[in-house]
Amino acid sequence: MPRSTQARVTVFALAGAVTGAVPLPILPRRILRMIRGAMAHDICAEHGLALTAEAREILAEPAHGGRHPGMAKDTIAFVAGRVLARVGPYATILAPVRTALETIAFGRLLDRYLEKYRSSGPRGRVVRVDGEEAHVIRDLLDRATLRVIRPGLAGEGLLANEPPEDYRSTVEKAIDTAMITAAHLPEWIASRLDAALDDVARGMRDGEGA
Repeated sequence: MPRSTQARVTVFALAGAVTGAVPLPILPRRILRMIRGAMAHDICAEHGLALTAEAREILAEPAHGGRHPGMAKDTIAFVAGRVLARVGPYATILAPVRTALETIAFGRLLDRYLEKYRSSGPRGRVVRVDGEEAHVIRDLLDRATLRVIRPGLAGEGLLANEPPEDYRSTVEKAIDTAMITAAHLPEWIASRLDAALDDVARGMRDGEGA
């Protein structure tokens, strides 16, 4: 992913994180759909592609499969979140983080798919993404997102560079390790996303199931 695209995806992710902290039912998902829709439009436009209205709706929907979950499920999710927030204070923090990570994953996977697979596929010369293709893209991206957590997935290790000699104290080493690991985490997540998409695309090409 080009640095300019990566920077924009990060901004979209930060906006998504804000929606995860909104203590209201229904509204956060609607705002997140607007964010994802804008990001999908931006990434597709960068690849010289136009999104139909139907395709944008499918790609923008946060729910798995790109299908609207309905008001009832929105309300249930909101109530469940409020209950978890009472059980533990970390639930309030985890919601924005999760939303941000999901937004980053969506943006990076969409960009990688368009760059590496669509351009060389049968739709490579078609400059419009329609609803039918959007469903295919969502299926591929959703599978890749789920596969990120699988053990044994190829990807770059989360390892900090080590100097030839280490003069740090035990405390300094512990603090440095924590901070450096956090700094490397985005790169590690990106490598896992790339590997997951490649793994799913390879499996679909070879006729493998989900």
